[in-house]
Amino acid sequence: MSSTEQLAIVQSKFTSGETVVIAMETPLIQGWLRAARILALVNKGSTHALVILLTSRTPPRVFSDLTIERVLPIDQDFKCDINTDETQPDGSDVFLNVSSRKLQLVFEMKPGVATSALVSEIFRAFDDYQKSKSPPTEYLWIQKLTGSSRNLESSANDAQDGSDPLVELESPDLVVPRQNIAKGKAPVAARESVVRYQMACKEEDYTYTQVFRMFIGTWNVNGQPPNGISLEQWLSCDQKPPDLYAIGFQELDLSKEAFLFNDTPREEEWCQVVTKYLHPLGNYRRIAVVRLVGMMLIVFAEEKHVPFIKSVSTDTVGTGIMGKMGNKGGVALSCSIHNTSVCFVNAHLAAHCEEYERRNQDYADICARLSFARYVPPKALKDHDEKGRAPAWCDRILWKGDAILPIEYRSHSELKISDHKPVSTIFDSQIRVIDMVNYRKILEEVMKKLDKLENEFLPQVMVDTTEIIFDTLKFFESSKKELIIANTGQVPVQFEFIKKLDDINYCKEWLKIEPYTGFIKPGEKCDIQLEVHVDKKSACKLNSGEDKLYDILVLHLEGGKDIFITVTGTYQRSCFGSSMEALVHIDVPVREIPVGRLVELENHKNLTAEPYPIPKEIWLLVDNLYRHGIKTKQLFESRGYHSEIIAIRDWLDEGSQESMPGSVHSVAEAFLLLLESTAEPLVPYNLHNVCLTAATNYSQCKQIVMQLPEIRRTVFIYICCFLQEILNHTQDNFQDAKTLASLFGSIFLRDPPRSRDDRNQRSRASQVTFDRRKAAFVYHFMVNDQSDFILGR
Repeated sequence: MSSTEQLAIVQSKFTSGETVVIAMETPLIQGWLRAARILALVNKGSTHALVILLTSRTPPRVFSDLTIERVLPIDQDFKCDINTDETQPDGSDVFLNVSSRKLQLVFEMKPGVATSALVSEIFRAFDDYQKSKSPPTEYLWIQKLTGSSRNLESSANDAQDGSDPLVELESPDLVVPRQNIAKGKAPVAARESVVRYQMACKEEDYTYTQVFRMFIGTWNVNGQPPNGISLEQWLSCDQKPPDLYAIGFQELDLSKEAFLFNDTPREEEWCQVVTKYLHPLGNYRRIAVVRLVGMMLIVFAEEKHVPFIKSVSTDTVGTGIMGKMGNKGGVALSCSIHNTSVCFVNAHLAAHCEEYERRNQDYADICARLSFARYVPPKALKDHDEKGRAPAWCDRILWKGDAILPIEYRSHSELKISDHKPVSTIFDSQIRVIDMVNYRKILEEVMKKLDKLENEFLPQVMVDTTEIIFDTLKFFESSKKELIIANTGQVPVQFEFIKKLDDINYCKEWLKIEPYTGFIKPGEKCDIQLEVHVDKKSACKLNSGEDKLYDILVLHLEGGKDIFITVTGTYQRSCFGSSMEALVHIDVPVREIPVGRLVELENHKNLTAEPYPIPKEIWLLVDNLYRHGIKTKQLFESRGYHSEIIAIRDWLDEGSQESMPGSVHSVAEAFLLLLESTAEPLVPYNLHNVCLTAATNYSQCKQIVMQLPEIRRTVFIYICCFLQEILNHTQDNFQDAKTLASLFGSIFLRDPPRSRDDRNQRSRASQVTFDRRKAAFVYHFMVNDQSDFILGR
């Protein structure tokens, strides 16, 4: 049959005014199966649609052989692209990827004039839409076509002579040809995946919404205690008691003790007074409290709701220098109330209009770093249904969600102990509640239907690539790639990246996969983001040759096969992540050193050159800070800019003859980052217990420092002398010895990686003791004369 004859038969399927521009037979890819389809581009007026047709015989002889399966309007939601498979010996196959709304389809074609014509016409139709932007009302003609596709099941069941009757599990997306099942070719999913999908589709049938009244409050208390204060006019000024309270404080404690060690009696003081003045008509229980220095968030719920509040998880993000100082940042709580996920974030960002860039950076940092580990996989901020946030400077409340309605928004000027006034908002939020009777009934129905089809399905997906190659990767600079997983089968697929045998994680520590597990409905796809970020820890292993930018990922389909995906990249070595011992033997920029030579230096082999007393990179950074930052306020407290730190990294690694880029705050943070990026801290791990034991005795501390390897001892004394010089200008820079000792103590005596989990297990009091001893050890060398060290005595 000629293409003209086929076009005439397809055209006879449509009415006057609906013009078939082009039509072509092409297989639809379903897992490893190819199902025959006809693609037709149809035009009416200024609009186009891509129509997918089933045919009862090939080629079709009359219009009754054709059944419209799907119609995709070519509008703002339509996407189309092509790629080729050059592994085929007879020429590269062409794959046409079409998506509309949440549907994704892949068609396989042979290269040639017909394929080029079809693809060109589709692209031309989309260009026409881009120019005209036809309103939705002009696509109403499509409804008649899609109405006929709703009769697909009955038409197929009545068809004879080779047509496939269809078996359907409630959802029209779960349609599978019986002939394929009989031949063992049918794509499917694991039982649990099908049940989850079916129950998710029917959620409206077993849930109902219940209005929860939420009180959200925020107050910057300027370090003031709650002595004798009444919060009644703030917390219980409404006639109706709220179902839930979320109360955020900023600047809870402005003392050095709170700033340095995150320890303050104000937490309990304010918790008690808040509890006292909750609405008298409600009976409340505290769900959780989370605090970082002066930012605190408390959540209460009425007693009757507590059994239905699950998965309570908290997290904190400090956005001070190096992400260490918690004077700015955010604290957050995530939970599920009945069947709805809720997140509250209390944030305190930099003030003043000129600090907008820093606020934007810190806001993005908070959103990216918040992670609630009680969920599997861990939830991020974006993964919640309603979100109550205060991400501005302070004194304001923002919210996001489809089912949340603000009722009141007000300031409470009666409370005058602070230079800020408390703010509150009353929200009515729609919470989805499960009707357990209906839930069990519907679950039973789904299970019965599924029992009939138990072994008839297997999961099928396609990935757009099995080899992901990153270009040149640099320290402290992220690079991202996307992997597309498309469900080409007839039922939902549950996927997960799983760890390989003897591995402790599903991917290397320099790689982040989001999401690493998920659920894909039939015909839909999931965009996976792979992000490589070489941080302090992984840079050390890459510089020393202990690790390479190479990983094999195992993509596991629940109830199906595993797919192996390789991830590779080339790491550009840097002074960041290099040891002090290696850097002192490098007299040229790091990027001029061959990779093999750098690995030798990291492993203390062939050390032929006379070493510098200290690494030249340490000297360059300290020299810049001495000349330009010695009188700068909060030099080691305010954060630098990421873009400037990247520029400083390149300047050091390339040995540029230009002036060092970046502000003094960015140089200061780059200096701290260089010290933190070594495999081992300046004081070796094996001396930490001795240092902490001797922390109160300067003579013993001196003896320990004298025992340090010569290079480390020289660097330690050099930095302490520089810090003493900073303290000689306290009238200008407002720095104090305790603050600097706390910061540099945490760097010089950095916890070993194996004890990070132990650190999380420690009580707050125990951790404060450890941190104080580290600070005390370093403090001695900031307030005592170091000339005897310099003279070698």
